[in-house]
Amino acid sequence: MPQGAGVRPEGRRADGRLRDIRARGLLCVPQDARLRERPQAGADSHSSPEDGARNEVEIDAIAAYLFANADKHDFAVKSPPRGDAKNGEQIVKGIGCQGCHVVGEGSRVDVGPRRTFGQPLENIGNKTSYEWIYNWVRDPKHYSPATYMPNLRLTDSQVADVATFLVGLKGPAGDAAKAAPDPKVADDVLLDYLKNVMPFEDAKAQMAKMTPGQKQMDLGQRAIGRYGCFSCHDIKGFEQAQSIGTDLSEEGSKLVTRLDFAFVTDIPHTSKTAWFRTKLHDPRIFDKGRVLQPLEKLRMPNFDFTDEEVDRLLTAIMSFQREIQPPAAMPVRSARSDNIIVGRTLVHRRNCVGCHIIEGDGGDYLKLVADSSLGPPLLTPEGARVQPDWLYAFIRGPITIRPWLSVRMPTFGLDDQNVNTVLNYFGSISNSIGPFQSHELIKTASNTEGTGKQMFELLQCQKCHVLGTIPKDQPTNTLAPDLRMASERLQPDWILQWLKSPLAILPGTRMPAYWPDYPKSFYPQLGGNAEAQIRAIRDHVLTFRGGPSPKVSGAKNANNN
Repeated sequence: MPQGAGVRPEGRRADGRLRDIRARGLLCVPQDARLRERPQAGADSHSSPEDGARNEVEIDAIAAYLFANADKHDFAVKSPPRGDAKNGEQIVKGIGCQGCHVVGEGSRVDVGPRRTFGQPLENIGNKTSYEWIYNWVRDPKHYSPATYMPNLRLTDSQVADVATFLVGLKGPAGDAAKAAPDPKVADDVLLDYLKNVMPFEDAKAQMAKMTPGQKQMDLGQRAIGRYGCFSCHDIKGFEQAQSIGTDLSEEGSKLVTRLDFAFVTDIPHTSKTAWFRTKLHDPRIFDKGRVLQPLEKLRMPNFDFTDEEVDRLLTAIMSFQREIQPPAAMPVRSARSDNIIVGRTLVHRRNCVGCHIIEGDGGDYLKLVADSSLGPPLLTPEGARVQPDWLYAFIRGPITIRPWLSVRMPTFGLDDQNVNTVLNYFGSISNSIGPFQSHELIKTASNTEGTGKQMFELLQCQKCHVLGTIPKDQPTNTLAPDLRMASERLQPDWILQWLKSPLAILPGTRMPAYWPDYPKSFYPQLGGNAEAQIRAIRDHVLTFRGGPSPKVSGAKNANNN
């Protein structure tokens, strides 16, 4: 085992597996390999011809190690049928895949981190096989039980269409090797690694006993250990490996005199924030102008952070302090604030904000939809809008609420703990946190039973809200959810607020404001009492039955990440 063995850091993406690279065809390479195509300010000490030759043999050895240590993966469908690529493209661009993936629209800097939460798809056809894509789209958890990729509940025919489209995406294939790896260079590089941990003569003697294949495996393992590939990926042989990076838990307290500015003179050497900002923008710049042996050079990769991302990371780093802050400086904690912190972390970790606007943030996918009313809904008021028991069942087993839309809510396979975290979060941000409760049918007074139905028809509610049958001649952007779900789905008190002032709850909604002068009313029913009229309509709506209902499925393959 190379230097740097220990405990794997918590909180990383659990689906970054490289154990089955033969099935996937995936490869992680050292950052140095990319310096040829993206020079950095500090590249003069990392991009010499010698470094280029070294990069090639390290990449070759890493690839050989990964393939040699790959686990066998049995596909659920071993000879999947081919589909229609055009239909597949329509599904990918309509169902919501682009909330997490780009299909040639630009880089992460161009489209933002949410729409690049998953890997870019424009060159997936160069990267892996049709069989792997088909089985992955069909059931991601069959391949990786801990993956964050949800199940889109596609039919086998739709899966074949999507896989056929994706396997045909053969964009840039990556940076090709400049030359075949030189065996002599490979020996020199391996000798560098060995003499770093043992006397020179012992290193030479050990290499003399090794076959070419053994040398390649040893070099691949040591290169993976040096570059820390195992910190993000599961790699056989590195199950107990420690992170190679600096412990950042007290980084904000570090004295500026402990930071190595080296020969970088265009930033003040008295500023920690300037050093951190420079490091985040160009991690290897502090090697510039220095004479270093290969294994002495900096290894942190360049993540291409934007200025905004650097600002956020800098704020986080400076908050990692050794000193315990006085109580007066700390925010007041409550059950609500804790629910918000934990829930906000979860919805960002699962990239719910890639499709939905939550607390004024996110909704990047909506930019791809011609009419925002045909996209994923605003979720900030969700805790006040829907009943907790319905939302619990919906998250566990999503159903179609607006069947005229292409986009759909996928199945994330969350366990009970995570589902309840989501429920508590939505309840907290909408100030409606409370115990689970089932709302029984509200009994209407005898003098309002007919009035509610009369006003429902007067206001032509059914012109937009379907009651089972979707009008064929109705424009889809004017349709609204099936009101037969209301008694099970919606909070009765929320319905009252929605009828009173829909624009206050959802700016831009097409739902008309029928009582703009509330508590006054245009309508004579119930003595012109707007509150009584609204309650009568609400009570009538809650008598509807027969709408689609989510069913709680088992917790199979649920995970708690």
